[in-house]
Amino acid sequence: NTSWDGTVQTYCLLTPIFVQMDTVFAIELFTPDNRGNGGSFFIGSNDQGQSSPSYLSSLPCLINDPLDISQVPLSRPDMHMILDVIGAGPSIDVQQPAATSIPNGSTTHDIGNVSTGTLMQFTFTIANRGWVNMNLLGTPMVTVSGESNCTVTVLGQPSGALVTRTSPETFVLNVLAGGLVALSFDITILTDDTCYPTFTATINGTGAANIAPTITAASAISRQPGGAAGNSNVATVSDFEDVDGTLAVVTTVVPLGISVTLIVNTAGVITADVSAAAGTTDGAYLVTFQVTDSGVLSSTAVFTVNVSSSGSGATSGNGGGCSSGTGALPWALLFAVLSLLGLALRLRAGREA
Repeated sequence: NTSWDGTVQTYCLLTPIFVQMDTVFAIELFTPDNRGNGGSFFIGSNDQGQSSPSYLSSLPCLINDPLDISQVPLSRPDMHMILDVIGAGPSIDVQQPAATSIPNGSTTHDIGNVSTGTLMQFTFTIANRGWVNMNLLGTPMVTVSGESNCTVTVLGQPSGALVTRTSPETFVLNVLAGGLVALSFDITILTDDTCYPTFTATINGTGAANIAPTITAASAISRQPGGAAGNSNVATVSDFEDVDGTLAVVTTVVPLGISVTLIVNTAGVITADVSAAAGTTDGAYLVTFQVTDSGVLSSTAVFTVNVSSSGSGATSGNGGGCSSGTGALPWALLFAVLSLLGLALRLRAGREA
């Protein structure tokens, strides 16, 4: 490309690398041999000396191993490479879901199934992999275009235009599929990223009829009246359209005497703190959990809490602090041993008399 003659070309790494300060590293520039096409390619030739060693290897030139350019025979071109490595600039990193990067210019990112009946929300993260703060320059900051078989709106723009290395921004898209077919749309984000000031990507998905989420109760647990609340697995949830960990789970039926708090959904595994109040009668108590997806469809499951005042490690409230249940057995054995010992002493005393 003769238009490049006498120019400086800038290339950015698709994936930034991180180099510790004061580290010596090498960069290799590979150029194919195109002499058969009547051309050759040399980088930054000039008559100045080297500021640092540079090396050349070329099988066509019979330089099989890297050789200091200053040692290249005079019959070879007097070539000097000028290479500036510039870092520490802002570097955009768009993710969906979090920690899953979407390369700039990507046309293959897939958000999966999208409901045809209700809007579904998808959260995207704008991170900055560089060491210098990045600014979002667009108005609005995120734009959507090129919708095919879907309707897309930006539900929530980033809360601020400044993206630091440690403080990413997010935006939320509402997506509605137009049918049971493939769909796609484009997103555009303008920044002061040195390499890629205009981020674009095509987002793909598949239209699907909304199906209610599923919830499966965990195995029954045991609690003692008045005992401390224990954290337990109470259910698992999943959904055809939504990510399992985003499904909302609540209780709809909690029997009197039972407490269920701190319900947490971790990647579809539901945990909660469960306890039985003092005075709760022994028996099986049924707690109903309900899961709801972003399409407002719900399902329920019944979880069993067995209450027993004589469970392992329990103490009764009958005063004196003595153990009940299996704890009384050692006392009975002790009394039996003492009684036998007393009988043996009396028998011996009678024989001696």
